[in-house]
Amino acid sequence: MLKQLREKLRPAERNRRDGAFQEAHSYVEQAADAGGVWVSHRPLKKSFPVRPRRDRRRVDVEVLRGRAFVPDLPDNTKVVRK
Repeated sequence: MLKQLREKLRPAERNRRDGAFQEAHSYVEQAADAGGVWVSHRPLKKSFPVRPRRDRRRVDVEVLRGRAFVPDLPDNTKVVRK
């Protein structure tokens, strides 16, 4: 989803935010490696500002409710629900 959002930006804006997108992508990968995140009461909001912070540009990651950044399962894995 971050890649899709990044592609919607104009090339100049995309270049300005490259570092922030890389930080956000690393955050999502680390969360996936840890099994994802689960939000039930308080939303998860994380900002990755463009450095230097002169104009307040940033990339935000928000999870308002539910599970996110869940790692992909191998194709042959069966999911059992209780």
